[in-house]
Parts: sequence; structure tokens; C-alpha cells
Amino acid sequence: MIYVILGILTFPVMYFFDYLQLKHHPGKAYVGFIGFGGLAVIVVKLMVYNVKLTISPILSSIGWVISIIFLILLMRSLIIEIPFYKTYIGKRKEQKLVDTGAYALTRHPGVLWLLFFLMGLALASKSYYLLLAALIYTVANGIYVYFQENILIQMISGYENYQQQVPMLIPTKKSINNYINGIGRKSL
Repeated sequence: MIYVILGILTFPVMYFFDYLQLKHHPGKAYVGFIGFGGLAVIVVKLMVYNVKLTISPILSSIGWVISIIFLILLMRSLIIEIPFYKTYIGKRKEQKLVDTGAYALTRHPGVLWLLFFLMGLALASKSYYLLLAALIYTVANGIYVYFQENILIQMISGYENYQQQVPMLIPTKKSINNYINGIGRKSL
């Protein structure tokens, strides 16, 4: 259970990373590494923890497929759609608004991708605590992105308008249509 609690603490660290980005602090990359890397290590620890779910091998195999699909979506959203170096490491005066791809569906698609990745991984590894953590971390992640919105308004020109156009976490019929109609379109 200690790892579930430690995982919760990575979300305030990630918020601190965002704050350091806003202030153009040179140590931001180290803090980001601690937050994101810490969560990754904790997830692995939870996978191998010896309290196991009793599920069929077929369901476990489906869990692997789900986790791989959503890990790819998570990495695509956080590293490719938002350019990795420019966003997380490099110096910049203002971050460019990304409103296409997964960011046309929701403002924070990584919250859903992380939830389904962790749920799939919990099934794949048959980990009771990882399944519990997936739910708890989704709540913690939702709180994190709620507060992150204030920083993003200051960092990204046009973000307030984007907030009015795209839902925060759950895709709507309108955002799904915008996503479908925007396939192949570049961000403004």
C-alpha cells in the first residue's frame, strides 16, 4: 500500500514541474524526471507486488493489449503531439497551443490514456494494488490537471478560448466530431 501512496505524491511533483516551467527555472527537467520517472518505477513495483487477482489467462492477455495500446497513445500525446524537447526541456517564451489530434478530444487526454494503460497493466500483471492505484491515480491526476489549467492559461496564448471549445477530461459528441474533422490538420 505504501507504493500506492508514494504514487499519489508524484502528482504534486509534476505540478511543481509545471510551475518551474512557467518561471523558466533551469532545474525543471530534473523535477519532471523525478515526477514522471518516480511514477513509472512505482507502477513497476505495483505490478510485481504479490497480492494477485484471480483472472483468466485470456483476460490477462487482453490486459497486455490494452496496456500497450494506451501506452502508445499516452506517449504520442505527451511526446509527439506536444513536441518533447520544446515543451519539457528547452527554453521558450510561450508554448504553442496544440488543439488537434487527441487534444481536440479533450484538453488532457493523458488522464484517460493513463487510466486505461494502468487498468490494462493491472489485468496483465493480475495486480490487485495496481488496479486500486489506477483508480486512485486517476483522481489524483484529475486534481493535478485541474490546477495545471491555471498555469497553462499563463503559458499558452489562446488557452482560455481552447477551454471554452474542448472539454477538460471526457470527450463529448462535439469534440469527437472536431477530432474526426480535424484529422490531418495542424494546430493553429
